Amino acid sequence: MYRLKAGVSISFTNTFSEELKAAKEAGFECVDFDLTTFWRDREKEIELYRELDSGLESLDESGLRFNGAHISFGPFWDFSDEDETKRKDAVKRTEKIFQKCAACKPRCYILHGSFEPVEERARGIKIKQLLTSLRELKNATAAAICIENLPRTCIGNTSEEICEIVDAADVKVCLDTNHFLFEKPEDAVLKISDRIFTTHISDYDFIDERHWLPYMGNIDWNKLVMNLNKIGYSGVFNFECGKYSYKERFNAYEKIFGGLGFE
Repeated sequence: MYRLKAGVSISFTNTFSEELKAAKEAGFECVDFDLTTFWRDREKEIELYRELDSGLESLDESGLRFNGAHISFGPFWDFSDEDETKRKDAVKRTEKIFQKCAACKPRCYILHGSFEPVEERARGIKIKQLLTSLRELKNATAAAICIENLPRTCIGNTSEEICEIVDAADVKVCLDTNHFLFEKPEDAVLKISDRIFTTHISDYDFIDERHWLPYMGNIDWNKLVMNLNKIGYSGVFNFECGKYSYKERFNAYEKIFGGLGFE
């Protein structure tokens, strides 16, 4: 029976150690180290990053597998920035995080390809800037670099565009199931295919991202997982819907994989 490893994104805050314990007790096997919590508040973000070593130590001691580190986003982390100085600064900040995390051996790093809004006139330029950043970052780590498909006007907002980007930069995709606003995620899985290296799992209404628990929105979960099976995906089924308890999230995982009608 097809069954993926259960993972969960946990925000890096001052309760990180306790959150890791709760996730493991609920049944999760893997964790994404979410560094995006304070993307709106640069001072708090800088303060948090001073504690990165303690967070990594807690993760290492948790018994959970380190699936991925989710790099922050926003104006200080825009890898597609048209301003070359700002783009390079974003890359340098990220390389420092790679250096910190390396000893704990994450499978991948997850990045947003751009901040938003993206004006149509600048789209081509920003994609070129992003490709330069991805190639630089790929050379800075042995772990996989994964670009997340994003909603609205962001770079990588369709399966076609995300595929073009990852193929050109020779990187991978983090499939976020609730970010597809121009196609159904079930269909996007087949288009992106073996470029998918990891996932962010949540449900939505096909209108905007919601980060709901599975079965609260419109995704056909049986079809989505069936298509993951078709493309040979064997990575982590990683929940990114943090407003629900770990037990609720793990119950949703069990419901999805317990109700599958295929092998």
